[in-house]
Amino acid sequence: MLACLSLTPVSARAAALREGDDRIQAAAAIRLCLARNDPGSTCAGEAEAACLKRARSDSGAAQEGCAIAERDAWAELLPAAFATALGRLDDAKAAAQLRAAQQLWRRWRGAEVSVVFKLSAGGTIQDTATARRFSQITAARVRELQQYDTVLDAP
Repeated sequence: MLACLSLTPVSARAAALREGDDRIQAAAAIRLCLARNDPGSTCAGEAEAACLKRARSDSGAAQEGCAIAERDAWAELLPAAFATALGRLDDAKAAAQLRAAQQLWRRWRGAEVSVVFKLSAGGTIQDTATARRFSQITAARVRELQQYDTVLDAP
């Protein structure tokens, strides 16, 4: 019995390390996709697909874990994209407008993800569906913020 008790913390640590690795791998897959600069792609879903391929599984648990890893990676990448776009603005009024737009966008994203959460309530896909929607919306916003570079560089 004592041996079983000691395995639980090790298993929990291994799972936590695997989740951390999934987030790191997801962020790397997203950065690679963003670097390709394909205007037809938001890069949403790329990290989840790569994660599932590495997991060699399409089980519900694998889908949820990979979707959450991608969600977390996008959540970490968004502030940098916003800071870059904000840093490109020389005009204080434009910067204030971008900050206000970002606050409104965050509220909209929260409401949109809540709708998906409620629509999938009680289902085993609930966390996966909400993580995927969060990633889709956040990926599109990162791309929008990156487009400010193009607009600001235009002659």
